[in-house]
Amino acid sequence: MTQEHLAAAAAGGLAALLLWKRCCWKRESERVNVVHVPASGDVKEKKTVIVMIPGMWHGAWYFKTLQTLLSKRGFSSYALDLPSARGCFAAELLRRAVSALTELRQLGQLQQVVLLGHSQGGILLQTLLRGTALEDASLHVQGAVLSATVPISSLGAGMAMMSHKTNVFKEYGLVAFVYYLFTGRVWDASLVQRLFLLPTTEAVEGFDGGKAKYVEKILAAPCDGWPTTEHPFWLRPSFAHRASLPVLVLGAEEDVIYPPRLLNPIFHRYFPCATERIVPNQAHCFIDPGWQETMVEPLIQWLDSIQ
Repeated sequence: MTQEHLAAAAAGGLAALLLWKRCCWKRESERVNVVHVPASGDVKEKKTVIVMIPGMWHGAWYFKTLQTLLSKRGFSSYALDLPSARGCFAAELLRRAVSALTELRQLGQLQQVVLLGHSQGGILLQTLLRGTALEDASLHVQGAVLSATVPISSLGAGMAMMSHKTNVFKEYGLVAFVYYLFTGRVWDASLVQRLFLLPTTEAVEGFDGGKAKYVEKILAAPCDGWPTTEHPFWLRPSFAHRASLPVLVLGAEEDVIYPPRLLNPIFHRYFPCATERIVPNQAHCFIDPGWQETMVEPLIQWLDSIQ
């Protein structure tokens, strides 16, 4: 068998594997699990409701403490628990997210909403913002928070990240990249620490079981990340119809995946009126010591400012 035949067979086998995984995933329940935390009865409830979309290998559980803190400040919130699958494209996840949002609106639970997307969730959120699905669902979006994420469809963003001194691929190299492409997972606890936490972080605040449980959840998570893999190939987005929408670009100063100082200029071209906040002493997932002050307080101040 020639090399051309081997390459064709490998490509066909990979395509068949992805199709099989996609078909298996589509047979699962269509319903999206939604975790609701109402505003605390001890404070005056705000009109704005926060809806959160998690990133790769994370679920609604990631937002548990943030939802509690928002509740104490008068904000009701919903965290979407989107299912993961290696063969699932962004369009399918978005369809399910919009379906969940539409159901909540029809139940009268969403009047004014701020959408918050973290990491891959921010990629999905940008895709929602550039289309008309939210208007079709009759959802009044009051604002959007792009948290530790990347400008979609930007070649400049990819080049800047790959050449940055903190880029994780300079340490873990092509092997880690290939491992991820074929498994959709993280291989060990040291890589979880390097990707998501500060090197000095030994205790994760606000999670049942602390850092050990957090790492365990990430390593046990299903394969994920197709929207993150595919978004560089999307057409350049336009957000002209969102020019008046309040947007917060919330980045972590020590983020080695999406360094905010590199990416914020690109976000500013997408959303010229966006507010930018770079949180000190935090890595990609905003769960290093002190995050409840350094990250949550600027977020709540911004939410209060758009009421």
